[in-house]
Amino acid sequence: MIKRKDGSSETWSEKAIYDMTEKKLTLLKGIRQPKVISKDKTVFADKIILYPEEDKMLTEGASRVMLQKP
Repeated sequence: MIKRKDGSSETWSEKAIYDMTEKKLTLLKGIRQPKVISKDKTVFADKIILYPEEDKMLTEGASRVMLQKP
């Protein structure tokens, strides 16, 4: 599990790779899909690519979003 310093989200993944040159964190599927949890939604995908400095997220493969009441 990785939490943002500001507490706005947390990520869960069995496998993760950080690319220092591109400043991106790639969460990879193991037995379970990785997920990103924020106040109003949870995102699941086979691969989640996070760009923390840009506050940007991309998903690849099977993915779904669960919306929650804040």
